[in-house]
Amino acid sequence: MKKLFISIIALTSTLLASCVKESFTDGYSHSIDLPINISATYPVSGSQTRATDNGFVAEDEVGIFVVDYNEDGSPGELASIGVRAANTPFVFDGGLWTSPYQIYWGRSTPSDIYGYYPYDSGLNTPTAYSFTVSSFQDAVDVNTTSGAGYERSDLLWAKAEKVYPTTEVINLRYKHLMAGVTISLEKGSGFTDVEWGNATKRVVIGNTKLSGTVNLQDGSVEVVDNTVKNITPLAYNDVWRAVVMPQTVEAGEPLIIVEVDGQSYSLIKDESMTYNSGKMHNFTLLVNKKTATGDYEFKELASDVTPWFDDPDLHDGIVRQYIVVDVQTPGTLASVLSGMGYKYKNITALKVTGFINYDDLVFMGEELTSLEALNLRDVKIEAKKTAWGYIQREEDTIGGLAYNLDYDLNNNDDAHGPLKFLILPSSLKKIKSCAFLSQSLMGMIEIPDGVEYIGYEAFAYNYLSGSIKLPSSLKILDTGAFYGNTAISGQLYLPDGLEAIGKSEENYGSLRGIFEGTHLTGPLILPSSLVRVTTQLGFTGTTGTVTIPPKLTYVPWDLMSNSGCTAVEFHDGIIEINENAFANSSLSGELVLPPNLKYIESAAFVNSKISSIIFPESLTKLDLEIGLLGGIFEHCIYLTGVLELPKNVAVIPQRCFRGCSSITGLVIPENVEIIKQQAFAGCSSIGSIVCKATEPPILSEDAFYGVSKDNFTLEVPKGCVEAYRRAPGWSNFKRIAEQSNFVCQPQKVSALNTSHVESIILYAEGDWSVEYCPSWITLSRTSGTGKNEINLIFSELPHGSDNREDSIIFVSSEDKEQKISCTVSQYDYQYDEDSFLTLQSHTKGKGVNIVFVGDGYDAKSISEGEYLNLVKEQVEYFFGVEPYRSHRDYFNVYVTFPLSQECGVNTMNTYVNNRFGTLYGYDGTLCTKNQLITAVDEVFEYVIENSPISADVINKSLVILVPNSDAYDGSTLYAGSYNRWRTLSICPPSSRPYPQDTRGVIQHEAGGHGFGKLADESILASRWVSPAEKREIEEFQQDRGWYQNVSLTSNYTDVPWADFIFDPRYSDYVDIYEGGYNVMRGVFRPEANSCMNYGIPYYNVMSRLDIMRRILNYADVHFTMDYFYANDSTEWGDLDGTTRSGATHAYFTGTAYGASNTHLSPRVCDAKSLGDAVRAIRKELKSR
Repeated sequence: MKKLFISIIALTSTLLASCVKESFTDGYSHSIDLPINISATYPVSGSQTRATDNGFVAEDEVGIFVVDYNEDGSPGELASIGVRAANTPFVFDGGLWTSPYQIYWGRSTPSDIYGYYPYDSGLNTPTAYSFTVSSFQDAVDVNTTSGAGYERSDLLWAKAEKVYPTTEVINLRYKHLMAGVTISLEKGSGFTDVEWGNATKRVVIGNTKLSGTVNLQDGSVEVVDNTVKNITPLAYNDVWRAVVMPQTVEAGEPLIIVEVDGQSYSLIKDESMTYNSGKMHNFTLLVNKKTATGDYEFKELASDVTPWFDDPDLHDGIVRQYIVVDVQTPGTLASVLSGMGYKYKNITALKVTGFINYDDLVFMGEELTSLEALNLRDVKIEAKKTAWGYIQREEDTIGGLAYNLDYDLNNNDDAHGPLKFLILPSSLKKIKSCAFLSQSLMGMIEIPDGVEYIGYEAFAYNYLSGSIKLPSSLKILDTGAFYGNTAISGQLYLPDGLEAIGKSEENYGSLRGIFEGTHLTGPLILPSSLVRVTTQLGFTGTTGTVTIPPKLTYVPWDLMSNSGCTAVEFHDGIIEINENAFANSSLSGELVLPPNLKYIESAAFVNSKISSIIFPESLTKLDLEIGLLGGIFEHCIYLTGVLELPKNVAVIPQRCFRGCSSITGLVIPENVEIIKQQAFAGCSSIGSIVCKATEPPILSEDAFYGVSKDNFTLEVPKGCVEAYRRAPGWSNFKRIAEQSNFVCQPQKVSALNTSHVESIILYAEGDWSVEYCPSWITLSRTSGTGKNEINLIFSELPHGSDNREDSIIFVSSEDKEQKISCTVSQYDYQYDEDSFLTLQSHTKGKGVNIVFVGDGYDAKSISEGEYLNLVKEQVEYFFGVEPYRSHRDYFNVYVTFPLSQECGVNTMNTYVNNRFGTLYGYDGTLCTKNQLITAVDEVFEYVIENSPISADVINKSLVILVPNSDAYDGSTLYAGSYNRWRTLSICPPSSRPYPQDTRGVIQHEAGGHGFGKLADESILASRWVSPAEKREIEEFQQDRGWYQNVSLTSNYTDVPWADFIFDPRYSDYVDIYEGGYNVMRGVFRPEANSCMNYGIPYYNVMSRLDIMRRILNYADVHFTMDYFYANDSTEWGDLDGTTRSGATHAYFTGTAYGASNTHLSPRVCDAKSLGDAVRAIRKELKSR
């Protein structure tokens, strides 16, 4: 039976080391040593919800071989020497696989990766490995970690073929090489339940050969010793299990010998019996008792052969060798163990069923001093009551198992308790504070659904590793809960119903960050249900955008300090930003503070990477204290341009902007009364200051320390010059003058060779005139009064001419000293404005059209080739992955040359004079908040007018808008109505690392959403798919035939990719994986990872099918499934956009979690309505 994979989380186990390090180029023009990352899947049945449910348990050890391909492209031979890794041991700690040294990929060299279990340090000949199954598989061997003869006999094997160097995790899917046998004895007539339960039963597997050789290169097994012996199977959960060498037992020979209460029976068949590799051979025997004689009668009730997948608990149960104790009266565990004859201090592994209470938990914590493994899955924790009936300890609450330092004879503060492996009760509701403090828990802890509270320092100072999965039921996550678990890694997903992070009634003042000391990474999504955050999360590896939940009226202290967080989304209800909230973070770009903000505490944004700040009028107070890390905005060296201080703040605190060395200008509002010590010290680039206060603010002598005071004019209100000249501090400025309202916008205008018309606005309080204008510029007017719009007409610049630049000078008629200028420039370029260039013409089919359109590229950036070079790069990226690579000849590719007057894109607070008004941050009803959008109707009209794509074919074409900004994620917009959809993918260049680089953006947005009409497969929220999202998916799938790469059902026959699941060409990696459409539950995808997850250079099989079908349909070529099978390729694209020949994908586990939570799914919009909204915003921005 196929397995249903639910939320497969990659074990990002960094494998430790190899023969020789080789240099590898990762696509960013620098060399790195690229480690090989591996995870493992045990052949278990049933659904998998987390990595440790794959059947492997902590302390399992596998052997790994890595064999490079030869220079002629042939696979290398598996050997014990001369290979990249030879029988390298890897040990599982429950979360990560580690080995003594690191293994690295070869430079662009593919490899075959082999794994086997259990590990054998004496293996010398991997192609002829001598292997023997045990004849006593019920025996325990204290000298091995395997624990039993059964376990040592069960040889597992995995192989990943022709894998190219990658950052992805290689998942080795193990399978059984031996044959399995199960025998079930069923109670027949004549027995009472008590009689059958008390009957002595013995089972033997007869006439088997035990020894053979295994070729680990292909997984083949051959019997080499014809000696026949019996096997005593392992009794487990009332079933006898055995591992046998694949072989055939001749007819007439006893296969199974059964003895019940001394009466025996042999199962003999008339035909030969073949035990097949990787199969489970199941036998059920019925035992009847004759009433008259008491003799037993045996019958074969059933037999069959099935794929061999184990119960997920089987391996753990065999390895741990638990003492199983059933407790029916809470509080009596100690007496039950004593009655069974066990010495407390000798117990190392314990499984408890039945009912216990707090006293039993304390007993385990204090008396079972050697306990390493504890399984409480099937136990119920009852409440403990006082003699008067009051509840002293709640039911379904665990605690009391913390390691007590008082018992440490050496009084070692770093001492840990013995408990390594823990399975919590399935009915658990609360984990008390310090419940497992300073134990030795390893691997990934599974916290069952139903748990609502995790107390402070509950798992602190343990050795947990891998990822953390918090239950969806969790309400309170207290301070320091996982503090000090340095091997915890991966991405953190906080459950949607979480209400509080931090101090509870149990917290006695711990200041530990919840995940402080861990290595969690990736975006952090704070649930909308949060109402209280009183502690720091404490990990610094978070990236992407953090959104402040709507019920929080403050930004918590230290929320994103020292993190890789690049953006923040505030809501309107925020009134306070606490200390260190974004200190030393990667917060970048425009910082738009919430509109009702009143107070910012010290060091909130110190040393962040913000480039501009928009202060709300509601802000009235900046913290006057200096935090340990500095002033509020101290050392924000990327803060550029003119900084306008908040209008209603009276005091600018000390060191508030100290060290912001890129600020070029300062506007001080009229309400500022005091500027404290070193407020702007070190702001060495300030070249203009406008102070609107009629009364000079009290200025500390060193407030502007390091700012030149004689290179620019300090502008002050009319009639206030003398006051500022006399004021302490201000008098140091050599040039002080009254503020002027004589300005020109924009101050720069440019054009390419063709004649071009551009308008400017001149603002004046009186009459003005033109003092100078270049001869190649014609003005629509040369004088006027007040505000005037002036058209600038550029003469044509002949191709091949030198670039030219000059200025138009305007002078005030009232004051001849008042002059302003507008810089004009014209650039020579081989392609004219609004022309198009054919980058590629189709040679097959009717021709499928792609057109690139730029926005935010001025004449200089176009003439210097910046725009065209980027488009050419994006074209190669688009065709750098299958199936686009092999179908490239079906496409026409065009690029157009629209001209913008300014570089970049608009935001909701900053105007950029670009061609199509592309902006980031629209918050309306047509599109989702904080998405790149544009005047879609103008872009489509431009394409129709300025490229070969006509209105008749644009709905079967792809338009790609390339905005000149690397600060934001891409987006895709579907505009139109039924069967007449026009698609626009907005694909900015990206400065992020792989896989969110420019290649990842173009392949995900344009290749996936835009042309492929594919849904997102990432997970951004730990919740179920909503009814609205379900309707959206159904609409896309049923009405338009899109989004075939996701499904709302996990039924094997109903998913769109059902035919691939059992097709041997795809069944190794195509299955049903839960998680997609940005949610964790209720949406399913066909493969563990793909481009539609987070941008890796690989589309899954269903995506390839849809893309290939659409290409041929648009090209007017008949498509068949036979064509798909003949032309399908599983090759991965390179990081640089090209494709490696023969690369495989099936072994990459990846992760279902998107690496940037700012990405938004495609949106349907009305082109005209969205265009009107963009134009309205642009007009409002321009008028500010």
